[in-house]
This record gives sequence, C-alpha cells and structure tokens, in this order.
Amino acid sequence: MQKTTFPVEILIHDDASTDKTASIVREYEEKYPHLIKPIYQTENQYSKKDGTIGRIQRGRACGKYYAICEGDDYWTDPLKLQKQVDFLEENEEYSMCFHNAMVVYVNKSKKSRPFSKYEKCTYTLKDIIETSWFIPSQSIVFRKTMYSTPVWSKHIYNGDLTLQLLLAQKGPFYCIDEIMSVYRKHASGVSSINSYYYSTLKIIEILYYFNLHSNFEYHTIIQKRIQFLSNSLYAKFLYNRPFYVKILSIDFYIFKTWSFLSKRKKFKIL
Repeated sequence: MQKTTFPVEILIHDDASTDKTASIVREYEEKYPHLIKPIYQTENQYSKKDGTIGRIQRGRACGKYYAICEGDDYWTDPLKLQKQVDFLEENEEYSMCFHNAMVVYVNKSKKSRPFSKYEKCTYTLKDIIETSWFIPSQSIVFRKTMYSTPVWSKHIYNGDLTLQLLLAQKGPFYCIDEIMSVYRKHASGVSSINSYYYSTLKIIEILYYFNLHSNFEYHTIIQKRIQFLSNSLYAKFLYNRPFYVKILSIDFYIFKTWSFLSKRKKFKIL
C-alpha cells in the first residue's frame, strides 16, 4: 500500500515457519519479483537469541534507508515511508525517524490505545538511556550508513535497544506524532513475571556493553539507569512473593521503608 517517489525493496525473512507462511511469500515473490526479496530458513534463527536475523537482513539491504516491520505488526498509512524519508533527506543530522502506533490486543482483553504520548519531536541518546521503551519497532526508519553491527551485539537479546543506542550516538531521532502503524500485543509473552525479569536483566546487560562500547562517555546516566532497573527488578521480586513469605521477610520491609523515604525525599526537593 506504500506510495513513494523512490524505489523500495521488501526483504522478507521466513524463519522456518511451520504454517503456510512460506507458500504465501512464494506467491508474492512470483507476482512481484522486482519488489519481494525473501529468504527461506530451514532452521529457526530467532531461537538462537544472537541477533542473526538482524545481521542477515541489514547485510543484504541495498537502499539508503532501512525500515523495520516485524511479522505481527503492520503499517496503516500509505505515505508512511514517504513522510519519514522526506524528513531524513531534508535533515541530515538526524539518524532515525519514528512515529506513533496503535497498540491492538490480539485477545481483545484491553481496548486499543496509542503506543505512547510524545511531549517533543527530537530525542537524543540521553532519552534512550533514561527512558523506558517508547519507540515502536515497526515505526523505525534509519540511515543505513549510520549503523554498524558491533561484535558484542551477537551476545545480547534486545536488538531494538542496541540499534537505538548505536544510532543515537550518530545523531538525534525525530518523532512524527502520527499513528501510522499497528503494534499487535499478545496476552502471553512480555507481560509475564518471568519475562519481565528476563527482559530487564537483558536491558541491564546491554547498558553494560554500551558503556564499554562508548568508552564510558555516558557512564553517569547509564549507572543511574542500571540502578533504577535493579531496584525495580528487586521490587517486583519482593512484591510477587507469596503473602506469608512477605510477612516473614525482613528485606521486604526494609525495601518498602527505603522506597517510602526515597519518594518523600524527592517530594521535598521538588
């Protein structure tokens, strides 16, 4: 559905699908051979958790810009790519352009909602480090020349955060505050407690790697972020204990007291 004044290639990575995805992709490949460029894996690559898919896809991209759209998500505005590329063409200092999205719950357990509320248009590396996930993956368009894959990236799980940190080193991000895509959210997955523990630990791991990668240039704000994530992880762990364990746990009350005093202190400062 995209309408552009420039040529586009669609790089599809079929990760050894067990349904009819591969046959559907082949139908489109036959109809639009100049547009659809697929890879059909015989072994699932995502399960390796080493960033293989991202390296394969970025490595074979021929264009000046790279746009992301993962399998569960989709674009809704036919001028999405044109708007983002037009901005990046006119503003060479920016490394990435993104936009808002609509979050749609697959099981309809919650009402659809905008992905985020953006208070400004320009975001920097400091924002990426200090703020929780606020950039929808399927909204990203970035300059291919501004991104290179470091060796350590194959050891980490969260490719989105790594991508954003590395790009933000090269230039700020611009937000078009329009809903131009859909982010589909499943009931299972990141919402579970175990997934929360795992993903938070991985974010901390990435920040440690990036601290080394950037020669500790952003050490102070990275350390503050790591401390915040560590505290939130510990709080989640404490509050999800069984009730009788909470009652018998001294550290539960110590943490609650520390949290209360910290909030009180911040309130007084403000």
